[in-house]
Amino acid sequence: MKAGVMEIADLYVVNKADRSGADQLLSEVNVRVEQDFQIKKAAWQAPVLKTIAVENQGIGPLVEAIEKHRSFLRQTGRLRKNRREKTRQETLALLKDEISRNVLEKVLGNGRFDDLIDDIVAHRKDPYTSVREIVRTIFPEE
Repeated sequence: MKAGVMEIADLYVVNKADRSGADQLLSEVNVRVEQDFQIKKAAWQAPVLKTIAVENQGIGPLVEAIEKHRSFLRQTGRLRKNRREKTRQETLALLKDEISRNVLEKVLGNGRFDDLIDDIVAHRKDPYTSVREIVRTIFPEE
């Protein structure tokens, strides 16, 4: 089991719990979750559940655990904080895409880009200086 995986979940589910080794895995995950909870003195201890999804077993406790975690997030203000951060990251990604699209439209649209590539290939200019020149034409310093 990868160590990083244990640091990202709000709850853990061992599915196919009827298979050989499932109880051992459940025990190992429980130990790691408990250790992590003690070390970090976290406010939330991720529950470790087992299910057999194809037989609809363990689904009720799973739904309850999800609802309990959602309630915890609401009560602690983390739900709003998490939503805000996710919205911030998504908006930044959209902004980067839009800026990139607009910049590339301007850069590629006037034919100067191909001239710059020719200069770089001919060693008349280096790529870093060329990129800085392009950026300065689009975003002149004030």
